[in-house]
Amino acid sequence: MPDNSSLFTAPLSRLLACVLGVLVTAVVTSSGATLYLPFSEIDRIGAPAVVFPFVWVALLCFCTVVRRIWIVWSTLVALTLLHVALIYLHLSGS
Repeated sequence: MPDNSSLFTAPLSRLLACVLGVLVTAVVTSSGATLYLPFSEIDRIGAPAVVFPFVWVALLCFCTVVRRIWIVWSTLVALTLLHVALIYLHLSGS
């Protein structure tokens, strides 16, 4: 008896999450982490270049493994908003 159910729900939304969502989240996360983590001045320049591929691969694997698309989007949005808030707090001096 063939099973006609697809492996993932909403493949177009998942593709959008894997391409744009992961890219935006990885850029914000890797570049923002250098602001509030205790790096020296020279390490703040090189750390995003080293950290970005690892963050991107981890988020991409997460997006392709999780079955429910709302979990994927909520995780990506939560991570992005958290890091945007941390960047804002650091730059505003609070």
